[in-house]
Amino acid sequence: NTYICHCKVDDPVGAVGVHAGSGTWGLIAVGLFADSNLIGIDIIDGLFRGGGFRLLGLQLLAIVSTIGWSLMWSCSFFYVVGVAFSRDFKNPRVGLRVDRAEEERGADWYLHGIMDTE
Repeated sequence: NTYICHCKVDDPVGAVGVHAGSGTWGLIAVGLFADSNLIGIDIIDGLFRGGGFRLLGLQLLAIVSTIGWSLMWSCSFFYVVGVAFSRDFKNPRVGLRVDRAEEERGADWYLHGIMDTE
């Protein structure tokens, strides 16, 4: 989560680390440990089972493709939503954020009426 904080991504519950990290490791693990001898699975062996780098390369390509697809659609979606709320094509982020004073007071209080329990 240190890297996510360094990038200034607003992720209070750690969803980026959990989903991106787990998904990436799951894809890499298949490329490393896949076993073609398992019943009901039609796959080539992974790198550690003597299958070479082919499956691992395909899995890495899947990771890059997924990141690219997600970035393309996420950026497009948030740009359109930001422009729709701010009516400003040059600075659509204005439509996606609360005012500075409201943010310092607490977005939960401003948007939902939830007071801080501390």
